Amino acid sequence: MQPFSEHPPSTPRPRPAAARPPGDNALELWTVSLASPLSIEMWRASMLDEAERDRSSRFRFERDRRRFVLRRAALRAILAERLGCTPGAVKLAEEPRFGRPYVDMADAPGFSTSHSGDLALIAVGPGADRGRFAVDLEETRPIDDFRSVARRFFAAEEIAAIAQHADEAAARAHFYRIWTAKEAFVKALGRGLAHPLDAFAVDVGPPPRVIRTHGAPECDGNPAAWSLALFEPRPGWTAALAATPADIVGADLPPVGNWSAQDISW
Repeated sequence: MQPFSEHPPSTPRPRPAAARPPGDNALELWTVSLASPLSIEMWRASMLDEAERDRSSRFRFERDRRRFVLRRAALRAILAERLGCTPGAVKLAEEPRFGRPYVDMADAPGFSTSHSGDLALIAVGPGADRGRFAVDLEETRPIDDFRSVARRFFAAEEIAAIAQHADEAAARAHFYRIWTAKEAFVKALGRGLAHPLDAFAVDVGPPPRVIRTHGAPECDGNPAAWSLALFEPRPGWTAALAATPADIVGADLPPVGNWSAQDISW
């Protein structure tokens, strides 16, 4: 990598963990490190739009500002690869009711993002005309009251599944798997946490699956229409992918690529 200069960065070229056939319908997963030591100012100026730059300027802490700029720049770079344009030309918008982001361009792919701590997860795949998908990511930090959180937000089946673990670490890991699966599901519905988490139920397996959806009218009471995948993109993080129809994911979860600012030639 050449030393940093005052010239705007070139378009980042994400490098997949394994070769995947090109095409608008291919589902791709990327992790993004948000702890890059590189300066973010050129990223902010050349890749983000006016609304994003304004939002970045309102963060109170520099750490949060850096994380926001890096994950938005990474999202734009990955989408630009699909769209055949520069990252700054990607038109992002939000749905008016629940604020779900989307690409406001012809034949655009769908996408979903999540971040926790110094890591972000990005999924890019089919457009909304072919279905819905979403990811969630959580850093698995110790929390003492996870059982009370589960009792407050989870369905009865999920609370019972956690209670089956006598070992506290195993119970906490089960909690995180359920939490990420449920978050991914409500994000895929397009409603986020506006949809009650106890109105549906998941079984984190293996294999993971949605077992009850009658509390989610958008699902037509058909849990089999959904695919659910759980994975650890990095040690210390738990992630989930929810999708409908189920064939969006296919028989196997795609390999998780690593998008890194360190790979860019300036």
